[in-house]
Amino acid sequence: MPKMSHRGFAAVLVLFVASFALHAFAQTICAGAYHGCYLDTQGIARCWGGNPAPMLSVPDPSAKFIGVSCGNQFVCGVPTSNIVRCFAANASNPVVLAPADKQLYVVASGFEHVCGLEYSHRAYCWGVDSGFGETQ
Repeated sequence: MPKMSHRGFAAVLVLFVASFALHAFAQTICAGAYHGCYLDTQGIARCWGGNPAPMLSVPDPSAKFIGVSCGNQFVCGVPTSNIVRCFAANASNPVVLAPADKQLYVVASGFEHVCGLEYSHRAYCWGVDSGFGETQ
């Protein structure tokens, strides 16, 4: 996996500052390998960075989210319906198969996996398990 150069990091930082300045306030923010996302004060996901476009463009740009989490090359959001939606550069990435039968109120992303909490306070994880129990 290529490492980000100091120049690349500076470019992402400049993009973040510019995006943040345009929207003044953010509800939540996350950073992935070469990208970042935040929710503006209206709950709209705003993403930027160097990953391929499918991950950075939310299919419904007017969708309202209450949370967002970034992984290596993916973004997961918790919409107001609490049915998590994930977007990845690679459509076959197991992370995009977010559980449609779970209502989660918060998600946290790892390198290639995601965990979320149900309202019953049970944790549910999915994605790639590299042998360390990430999705157990």
